[in-house]
Amino acid sequence: PSANFAGKALRVATPNLKGRVLNPSSQGVSGVWVMVHDQLWTTNAGGSTDENGYFRIGGLSDGTYQIEVNLGWGGEQAFVAPSGLSVEITGDVGVIKQDGAALSNNTVALITPPKTITGRVFKDVNSNSSYDAGEEVANASVSAHGERGGSYFEVKTNTSGVYTLRVSGGAWWVEVRPSYEGTEPDWVYTGFPLQATFAENSVSESQTLNFPVTATDAIISGVVKTPDNTAVQYAWVDLNGNKGRGNGSQTDNQGRFSVKVPAGTYTVSVFSSLANFGSPDPKSVTVSSGAAADAGTLYLKSKNSTIAGFVQDEDGNQLSNVIVNAWLYDGAGWAMDSTDQTGAYSLSLWAGTWGVTVMPMSDQYVYQGAPQKVTITANETSNGNNFQLKIANKILKVRVKTSDGTKVSDIWGGVWVKDASAGSLL
Repeated sequence: PSANFAGKALRVATPNLKGRVLNPSSQGVSGVWVMVHDQLWTTNAGGSTDENGYFRIGGLSDGTYQIEVNLGWGGEQAFVAPSGLSVEITGDVGVIKQDGAALSNNTVALITPPKTITGRVFKDVNSNSSYDAGEEVANASVSAHGERGGSYFEVKTNTSGVYTLRVSGGAWWVEVRPSYEGTEPDWVYTGFPLQATFAENSVSESQTLNFPVTATDAIISGVVKTPDNTAVQYAWVDLNGNKGRGNGSQTDNQGRFSVKVPAGTYTVSVFSSLANFGSPDPKSVTVSSGAAADAGTLYLKSKNSTIAGFVQDEDGNQLSNVIVNAWLYDGAGWAMDSTDQTGAYSLSLWAGTWGVTVMPMSDQYVYQGAPQKVTITANETSNGNNFQLKIANKILKVRVKTSDGTKVSDIWGGVWVKDASAGSLL
């Protein structure tokens, strides 16, 4: 046995749900993640299909379950699972059903998506929110994300700016972004994602979602360097306007960037993957239509300061593998560490005022305090920033109903719980 598991017990479950995933040509599909869960997700188990499309899932007690068949990314003709699937476990034997009828050999046959989202991406030059000849945007990336997760489809617009996404039933969030293949994009989308909702069945439906985008008629440029004037390559420079999203670009091997944007005022933020440096302070830059503005040289900040402490439970036991996050209050900054076997953590960052909090990586503990606010100067170490977690030994069950008392079972979201006595969020 491995030393990593010395003195520890491993629970092995006999598979009680076996099945197969086939494409429309009756070929096994590998790498499909099959998840089975009850309505409240209090019980769940999953498994991935092998090279022949077979999957095996264990650890499920008798009962009725929902089943999700999650494929990888796909384009407009990607396959999806049919609607109306469920799982019934009886006597430790699982049966997959569709609309209440058992599937032969638990075989899930994927189908071509029956729903269609189509539309056009166009530069709204005259700001009339309607497409006019000559405004089409080719090669734009249009993607759809399933509202409940697990599905993602993406296509490109054709030379007429038209796209077609084929999806399954349910709610989908659709958004557009430039494709950074080849030439630099000359437009940005400043709106929010749009939603398309379909009935969860195999009936063909179609919805139209158009995206008016804004032409970029100005340029903001600059240079990113370390404190010793070394050029920083591959840093991401983000320009965020006051009327929505802006644009962004990577720095070249000289640390330079040049980003096309619509005229306006932008906050310039830099994000680098260099481990020993943090982001510069955001900088505000205004540029006029048809003009170019210089953001100057943006210097990364040396991570020469430290925030440290311990995480324990209410009995004084050291807790390992607890995530500790820190964020800069007045700029673009973030740091993370996890506690060691002694419960200690140490965050390397730079001068500023930081918020620090913890994320227990176990459902056995909760943190009920507010984030700690720590102000630190250059080359300073701030110790004693400790956290105490409480044992989570109670269960709170919540039922959602409509105003007339009808139970609601088809919503998707999360729940935040607040301890009124502690005055903080769990």
